[in-house]
Amino acid sequence: MSKPISSCLFLLALCPWLLTAAPPSLQEDSLPHVSDEALEKIEEIIEEEIVDNLAVRYLGLTPNSAASSCNQIAQLKPGYDSGYYWIKGTSGPTGVYCQLKGERFEREGGWMRAASVDMSKLGSQCPIGLQLVTSPKRLCKRLTTPGCHSTIFPVQTQYSKVCGKAIAYQYDTPNGFGPAQYTPGIDQVYVDGISLTYGSPRKHIWSFAAVLDNRDNSNSYTCPCMDPGATFNGVIPAFVGNNYFCETGLHDGAATTRLYPNDPLFDAKGCKEPDTCCARGGPWFCVDLSQPTSEDIEMRICTNEDSLEDVLLESVEIYIQ
Repeated sequence: MSKPISSCLFLLALCPWLLTAAPPSLQEDSLPHVSDEALEKIEEIIEEEIVDNLAVRYLGLTPNSAASSCNQIAQLKPGYDSGYYWIKGTSGPTGVYCQLKGERFEREGGWMRAASVDMSKLGSQCPIGLQLVTSPKRLCKRLTTPGCHSTIFPVQTQYSKVCGKAIAYQYDTPNGFGPAQYTPGIDQVYVDGISLTYGSPRKHIWSFAAVLDNRDNSNSYTCPCMDPGATFNGVIPAFVGNNYFCETGLHDGAATTRLYPNDPLFDAKGCKEPDTCCARGGPWFCVDLSQPTSEDIEMRICTNEDSLEDVLLESVEIYIQ
């Protein structure tokens, strides 16, 4: 029984040396004892080897050669540049942006971008449910206050590390982590600012607290690290720990009902002494989770009062590994 022409052409295209004369021991008339089943099995093995080799050669470049993660691409293809690649998502091959060279934060290996919003770029859109503000800057604000607005960033792959940053602007008088007598849980408004969590029930990743000013530490409207000699009357929830940035956009004068556009929040710049939780290695944070997960990441923008306070988002970037 002869082999299909397509199979022969397939092997010849792959191995042109087959067109040369084979040694006598490999001539067709010298192998009468090899069954068609055995030949088919040999061909299957060869095809599997070829597919595997091609998958490595073109790793991440096509859906059929999707990588297990951006980190695998970084490890096996050190010559690749950061960009869009295919990985094996939870529902099949999916195209994602992989940071492979450590351009944004100093962490080795490949990182998958889970979220990217940059309102400073013309034409960019606010996440669903947030309202675009165009003056004095292109920013995103909540439609209703008080409370939290939630945005879900789908992940579709397993991860155990998260790095990210957020840039926002202060409106009027946010009070950070609030007074000690008010200690809400992770599902409530525990911070005036931005909360990053994952999964259900929510688990904390990072918090960005916006405060009224940094002139003293005598009330609950400042960061807990403004003055080491003073008493901070607010409270940082236990689930937050040290995973937070805290900053103000107001440095001089009394607060008024307006946006403060001159000093962005959470950019690790414009920090005043002796503030020690404004920069804290920022603007990027990186955390290791307690265990691997594939749960989606949630961003909430929150304040516990209405017209007296708000935090307007300019950008957010989140990477996972």
